[in-house]
Amino acid sequence: MSRRLVFFIALAAIEFMSAQNITNTLLMERQNAFKLAVRLERIEQYEEAEELYLQLLEENPRDTRVYLQLKSMFSRLRVFDKLETLIRKRLTDFPNDIQSHAELGELFLNQGKEELAFEYWDNVLHQHSNSKTAYRVLLQMFLTHQMEEQVNDLVEKGREQFNDPSFFSLELGNVFARLHNYEKATDEFITYAIYHPKQVRTISNHLLRLSDQEGSVPFMEARLTARMDENREIILHLHSDLLFKIGRYDSAFDQHVALGVQSNDDLDRWLKFADNLRKENQMSLALDAFSTILKKLSERRAVSGKSRYDKLTGRALYGLALTYERQIVPEIEYQPLAVYFPNNRFFEDHFYRLHTPDILPLEETFALYDSILTALPRSSFSPQVHYRLGEIKYRITQDFDGALSSFEAAKTLSRDHKLRRDATVRMGDVIVAKGNLKEADSFFDLQIANASSSEDRRVYLTKKCYILFLSGKTDTALTSLNNLIEMMEVTDASFNDALELKGFVEENYVRASDEEREAFRGYLRGERAMKQAKLAEAQLFFAEVSQSYPQAPIAAEATFRKAVISRLLGRTDAAITDFMALQDSPMGDLATVAIGEIFDRELKIPQKAVQWYLTVLETYPESVLVEPVRYRIRQLQSETELN
Repeated sequence: MSRRLVFFIALAAIEFMSAQNITNTLLMERQNAFKLAVRLERIEQYEEAEELYLQLLEENPRDTRVYLQLKSMFSRLRVFDKLETLIRKRLTDFPNDIQSHAELGELFLNQGKEELAFEYWDNVLHQHSNSKTAYRVLLQMFLTHQMEEQVNDLVEKGREQFNDPSFFSLELGNVFARLHNYEKATDEFITYAIYHPKQVRTISNHLLRLSDQEGSVPFMEARLTARMDENREIILHLHSDLLFKIGRYDSAFDQHVALGVQSNDDLDRWLKFADNLRKENQMSLALDAFSTILKKLSERRAVSGKSRYDKLTGRALYGLALTYERQIVPEIEYQPLAVYFPNNRFFEDHFYRLHTPDILPLEETFALYDSILTALPRSSFSPQVHYRLGEIKYRITQDFDGALSSFEAAKTLSRDHKLRRDATVRMGDVIVAKGNLKEADSFFDLQIANASSSEDRRVYLTKKCYILFLSGKTDTALTSLNNLIEMMEVTDASFNDALELKGFVEENYVRASDEEREAFRGYLRGERAMKQAKLAEAQLFFAEVSQSYPQAPIAAEATFRKAVISRLLGRTDAAITDFMALQDSPMGDLATVAIGEIFDRELKIPQKAVQWYLTVLETYPESVLVEPVRYRIRQLQSETELN
């Protein structure tokens, strides 16, 4: 740095400190010329800041940070003559700096010299006609100043120059989307997709985002239909994605049919489409889609051999089986508010209750899974198939021996660590369901001893804690729970569950009298029966607790559990009676909400449901259920008004 510059910095710093009474810290930083210039600019000492910036640029013309700061200051102060000098000096040092060329033209425009600006930009484009960067920089400039005519002219020149009809299509598509010009946006996206077929998925995502804008879909569909002849395959692909997004699944299916199944890529496309239909609960269409795939695969296997299509066949059969399985499992129409220990895995109900019409898809599902295991015994699908079969046998048909065999096969055959661990956990669950708590305890002891990671150990110890709890080994269960909680992070998915169970045991056993402990043991008999899918037996145990020990803290929980079982069995009158008996108990808010939900969801009597929901608001204003109940009241009132 020159002596003159050092002298100026020191002098400026002294003047600045005198004027602003800055701290000694700034004195120590006076060597940092750029920071000082910025501070001078901020306190509106522009002449001093300018001189310092220029000195720094004289020392190092390539210091872009200083150049940009000074350019910004001149632009903000609208000192156009100095700004022009600065930019021209920059272009002397960097003659190919397209951005600076564009900004010089912009400077002319801001001075009202529109003709000169366009002339200068034309000259820039002429000199850099082979530079796509020049076109992009000027496009951004024209878009910034909303020069539609210049944008169109530039795009036309660029497409001719580079022999690329899709040049700027992606950029213009996004611009038109922001301007809510849906036809032009769709046209540009289609053009880009046609000339860049490998980017169809990207363009589809752009179109799906465009469809989120209100009123856009009719314009989009009109353009897709109008341009069908330009590239039928691309347009059908884009249109099918759009139709699926807006919920017109039948029409989306028709588009896939029109696309056909000619290649392996087509098979992959159909498999993804079929899986998406299943995830969207479009079961009939999903079954048709998987059947279409399997038919085509069967034809190809007959012509070109078996092994080539084994994996695709496995995927299709597995998807078809999952679709049938989805038809078996009762669809959850709503998330109930009145839940016993909500989201706590220690108290979750693993079992589904089937109705007679569900038997056909159940048989179809078993047949499909069996066909995968028969045809593809060593495929990557077989462990998953064994696991799915185990789930059906355990949770739906209560074939516990069969489930145990399936989960054991999944564990043995799988290379996926998570699937092996899930299968192991389910094996323990099945042993509990069979009523062999001692065996289940020993089973998880073995898993804990052989666990390959701390996460596995926590998962298995969590299960062991609950088995000890169910077994009535309460003191040992508490010790294990304390050990488990110490092993867990606060963010662990089971951390709150373990704390809840610990608090539950302490309240109803540790701090309880001998009589209350006896009531707790009776309650545990009911919990064990529920884990074995023996609802009627569980209900008897819970009824005995509530009748024999009405003063015990656990009596309310037992009554609630009894009422829940009545509700599961469709005995709504009995459930309401039991829930009403709990209104003055610590579970009063939960029980009252449950009554409201029975009238709301099962009996479909919204007026009565609202009455009970209002009782919750009036009687239990401190309940955590107040807000969700209030929201449900608003929903019901709105539905009533609409009807």
